[in-house]
Amino acid sequence: VSARFVGDVSLSQRPMQRIVDPLNKMGANIESINQRLPIILSGKILKGISYTPSVASAQVKSTILFAGLGAEGETTVTESILTRNHTELMLNELGADIRTKDNFVTVLPLQRPLNSFKMTIPGDPSTAAFFAAAAALIPNSNLILENVSANPTRTGFYTVLEQMCGNIECLSQWENNGERAGDLRIRGSQLEGISITKEDVPGIIDEIPILAVMATQAEGTTKIRGAADLRVKECDRINAICINLKRMGADITEFDDGFAITGPTPLKSAKIETFGDHRIAMAFTIAGLAANVAVKLDNPDCVNISFPEFYSSLSKVL
Repeated sequence: VSARFVGDVSLSQRPMQRIVDPLNKMGANIESINQRLPIILSGKILKGISYTPSVASAQVKSTILFAGLGAEGETTVTESILTRNHTELMLNELGADIRTKDNFVTVLPLQRPLNSFKMTIPGDPSTAAFFAAAAALIPNSNLILENVSANPTRTGFYTVLEQMCGNIECLSQWENNGERAGDLRIRGSQLEGISITKEDVPGIIDEIPILAVMATQAEGTTKIRGAADLRVKECDRINAICINLKRMGADITEFDDGFAITGPTPLKSAKIETFGDHRIAMAFTIAGLAANVAVKLDNPDCVNISFPEFYSSLSKVL
């Protein structure tokens, strides 16, 4: 039995070898073309392995752990930098034999079916970050984000916002099936530049485009390093951020693994090249809103990849 996995244009640009290698080590038979989608997978008996991913990626970790549920023997993933732990929390709640200690996660093959469950999925903190950034950047704003995931491995953006002297308040918090959620209040504030290192990046990897926009309005220099993995997302996000912020008049310097931005700088109207990337489109929509200038996106509909209601939702809170 075999299956062929394909993806849209943006997914087809993302590297697959980082998941193909560990799965093949487990005994799978996976063929990829130029280390990209499509890939062809043939069913095989899997065996557990100990594996250290070459990049800090919750997606790679989860791939190996899910495969480990059906493998012979135990499977262990060792992380150089801790990443999002939604998979570990979920599997533990559903009755899988999964153990975490320090940077190690070990899963044993299933001995019985996983438990059934009912869960209310909280709001995605990475998506909510665009609205939080708008509230922080626009003077006199007062925005409440309801039922947003408060998983500590997903709240990196809000930690950074606080470090930048953003006015953020946790109104309430609760737990559902091992996952925390809560309500947040964000008010307009004068931000300050900070330095973000390689150790910080896994927790804010999806929010870096909007953090870059925030940095243009922060006092001093914001520097982000250790984010080379951004170059192999839906597009080369480092380059996309730098190209578009320069068009808007920002003071930005590009590095191979990040950038430095000195602010605050008044942003100006510009034509924005989204590169078909939903997060670039949303980040620069917020840039135009915060600066009160017109931005023209070459492909505004690319937000549909993750958030088709983005523009309508944004208009409701303005």
